[in-house]
Amino acid sequence: MRKLAHRVLSLGVICGLAACATSYEQCDPDKSGFVRAINCSMSPDYGYEARKRGMEQQVANQQALNNALRQWSATLKQEQLRTSEEKTAKEADYEALDRSWRQLRAAVEQTGVENEALSVQIERMEQQLSAMRRPEVSTQKKQAILDGLKKQAELLNAELKAGLY
Repeated sequence: MRKLAHRVLSLGVICGLAACATSYEQCDPDKSGFVRAINCSMSPDYGYEARKRGMEQQVANQQALNNALRQWSATLKQEQLRTSEEKTAKEADYEALDRSWRQLRAAVEQTGVENEALSVQIERMEQQLSAMRRPEVSTQKKQAILDGLKKQAELLNAELKAGLY
């Protein structure tokens, strides 16, 4: 009887000590031996349940990160699409501007007006259009050039109506 009590007491002390020395990362069911299995089963703070909670938390954190990345990626794709659409619209605007410019030049040439001041203004506007067509020119700079050209065109139109040319 004494031997049995001694064995039970020894086993209890071993299990108690083993329960204190195990973290939840060590409670891997695939890698645990007999003492560790007892330790993981008996330890309320570091046992299999704690390991499960810890792993579930890791999965939840990864899912939150994945969701945030998916949302950012979708936002980025929308921005790329919007930018592409804006670029296409601007290119169409620039093509229309070029067509109307060629029509204006043809109309001036057909009138046969030989006016030095008119030729200088048209040449200046042509240089600004050429500068705007360069790929390294920013969108803001292109807009500023277009605004300037619009003012020059309005002025030229007023001068033509006034009969200055």
